[in-house]
Formats: sequence, structure tokens, C-alpha cells
Amino acid sequence: MSNGAVIIISVTTTLADRSDRDRLAELLTASRVETLKEPGVVEYKITADFRDPRVLHSLEIYRDEAGLRAHAEAPHLRAVLAATSTMDIKMDATAWTGDTEPFDLSSFLV
Repeated sequence: MSNGAVIIISVTTTLADRSDRDRLAELLTASRVETLKEPGVVEYKITADFRDPRVLHSLEIYRDEAGLRAHAEAPHLRAVLAATSTMDIKMDATAWTGDTEPFDLSSFLV
């Protein structure tokens, strides 16, 4: 686990049923505006996959663990998670700390 002083880079890949994909993209795009206002957020990008139109990727960069924790608890993210709870999506998230140690996201994916 990070000591809180290292930049955290997180990549999430989401596979959405075609009927849910456009709504998911709308939700993430709206959430991005609020996310970029959060303290501790360096960057937050959402991109479509080059090969599979059902796939969206998000790249998130936080100054430290506190920034990631604040994002995980943000009301706008909670609203996105609630809205997507009934969607047919599969998510895979990975994070790095900018050093040689992996970052455990399990406590953030609640």
C-alpha cells in the first residue's frame, strides 16, 4: 500500500452491453467535469476503445492516496455507481504508485 506520498495512476477498462454503452459514456463524461475539480486529481480521461466500440477506458492520475480516497467518496462518483448498478457492464481496474510496488484498489472498489 502506498504511504500516501506517491502519485497513483489508475486505469479502468469497462465492457458495456451496446445498449448501456452510450449512457455509461454520458455518465462518465459528466462525472469527469466534477472529478477534475477535486483536490488531488491531476488528470482524468475517458476514451473509447480503438477495436471494440463497447469498451471504454478511463485513465486517472492522483497526487496521492488521499486524492484517490476523496474521489472514491465523491457524491458525483457515488451517483455514477448507483446509475450503473443495473447496467450490464464488466469493469477491470488496475493501479500503480509510480514506483515498483502495485497499488491495492480493493478498498476503493466498494
